[in-house]
Amino acid sequence: MPSSLSAAAVSALSTELRSDVDKKANNVAKLLPALAPGVVPEAAQREAIRALKLYFLHAFDTHGLSKAASSAKSGEAAAIFQAWLLRQYAACTGRLTTLMQSPKAAAAVQVEALVAVMEFVRGEAVGEFQNSMFTNMLAAMLKSSAFSSVFLGALSNKYLKFADVRFYSLRAVQR
Repeated sequence: MPSSLSAAAVSALSTELRSDVDKKANNVAKLLPALAPGVVPEAAQREAIRALKLYFLHAFDTHGLSKAASSAKSGEAAAIFQAWLLRQYAACTGRLTTLMQSPKAAAAVQVEALVAVMEFVRGEAVGEFQNSMFTNMLAAMLKSSAFSSVFLGALSNKYLKFADVRFYSLRAVQR
């Protein structure tokens, strides 16, 4: 475990980020390494996932975070921040998907990552299912040796009751 990212550091960064999402945005980049399997203990990893999830859900609402281009001109502070935000979001979703596929990740961490990704799928574009993110995540998970009954139970109990999730799940399985 790297000395620069202890469980206490993850906890402090997560708490700061949750308490002031706008002023502590730099904590996002500091928390992303905690999403690598085995870097921090399970509880700290789950805390980092929850803090990042809350941050990006807030960013969808307040900063217009989406894959769409910003209306700000290149070089303006808003455009620079939007570009940074999109990079951090892409890194977060990529790391969450990797974490879900890792045999080193605890089942509870995989479920926490699933919940975060599903919130991103729902929150990225209100009223629009982000099927590519979901199907890519699910297809990768289905092919992974880390696919567990705990993960399947969480997916089915929380999400497969929704018709759009069932539809895109079947499409991912069909691939």
